[in-house]
Amino acid sequence: MANIEDCPGFESFGADVKAARKARRLSRRALAEIVNIDNRYLANIENEGTIPSLPVIIQLIKACGLPVERYFNPEIMREESEQRQRVSHKLKPCPEQYLSIIEGAIDGAIQTEQPEKNEETEDVYYEAAGKTAGLSDGTGMKNIRDKNFTIGSCPE
Repeated sequence: MANIEDCPGFESFGADVKAARKARRLSRRALAEIVNIDNRYLANIENEGTIPSLPVIIQLIKACGLPVERYFNPEIMREESEQRQRVSHKLKPCPEQYLSIIEGAIDGAIQTEQPEKNEETEDVYYEAAGKTAGLSDGTGMKNIRDKNFTIGSCPE
């Protein structure tokens, strides 16, 4: 086993595995069984910064849906802002059914420079895969809606 100092890019590996495991609502024992390692060994990886062998790393990356480039090509990840990395990481465990909503919100955010205005309400809407992402001029709130269910909102 290598030390964390000998493996640039793996500084957050254990914490990333733990966060992904919890996001997938897997117990430590369940993930250890999937990867075919002892659950105490997995605890050491998550909490003590133990760097496992390459086959175990690959299995953990696959099982947890972690971005492989973060660990094997950290220069690419360092070029992106921390917020962009967090958003990318959060998309991995996101249920497939909500990705079109998130994609609509992203498309809307990209197109805010040249919005299409609805003349009656002054609201700006973007369609993506049948879902609506809206930016309201009057309320000061950004909302993403799938039918009557609000996925999220935050002040501008």
